[in-house]
Amino acid sequence: MAGRLRKDGRWEVYYRDPKTGRRRSEYFGRGTEGRTAAYNRNDELGLGRGRRSKRQQVVSFGELAKTYLQSKHFSEKSRRELKGGMEAHILPVFGNRPAMAITDQDLDNYIRTRRSQKNRNYKDKKKAPTVKASTVNREITDIKGILNFAVKRKPPLIPWNPVRDYQKPADDYDVILPPSAEKTEKILALSIDKETIGEAHPDYATDLLHNLAGVIRAQGRYSEAEELYRQALDISLAALGRDHPTTKTCEDNLKSLLEKMKKGFSEK
Repeated sequence: MAGRLRKDGRWEVYYRDPKTGRRRSEYFGRGTEGRTAAYNRNDELGLGRGRRSKRQQVVSFGELAKTYLQSKHFSEKSRRELKGGMEAHILPVFGNRPAMAITDQDLDNYIRTRRSQKNRNYKDKKKAPTVKASTVNREITDIKGILNFAVKRKPPLIPWNPVRDYQKPADDYDVILPPSAEKTEKILALSIDKETIGEAHPDYATDLLHNLAGVIRAQGRYSEAEELYRQALDISLAALGRDHPTTKTCEDNLKSLLEKMKKGFSEK
């Protein structure tokens, strides 16, 4: 093909004008539609396919995800959990899609579908709640993170992130209900047993501090919730590492609260 994918994301077909002998270029849109239009124009001009550089090859999101998991420094547990989540939810939707063809609308549809699904961790499927917005937002963060990783590779695996500026919907903390009887019992049990498990234990961070922060946040006591979220994040960072899904949840929830309080967030 006598064409290329430009750095600005547009597809270009170039050829020698038979009348003037000068090189001419025709520009098309971005993503799948632009690529299809460029290929069609290339065929109309009878230019053949030629060779394309790696930058110009169509790379699937699944290939980028595989490279991401192999290249990033994860603990074995974090890698296993991230891979499990990817294979269960993200890759069935985006795995075979060209990475550069993923659009904001695709992410909107993904969020809508996931938010309508039941939480699979509940034994009673009929009573199981739908997947939380914070969970889906974390998955969107993973998708964007993989695409950003691919752009920053040397050499880049894709020229730019097609959903870099996508804005995730707000978390659903403003409609948090009081904790269930089961969760309340767990919080109380952990608070009583914290001397046994230790305040540095990740269960203490997630099941006591983090859940308690959510309840306090729902009551509008933001400063108190912020302090508990920060404690939970510190413990999770130390015990599980930054790439662990639990740490990401703690960090996302703290960021969401700080945005609501119009305060900044700085990574440790």
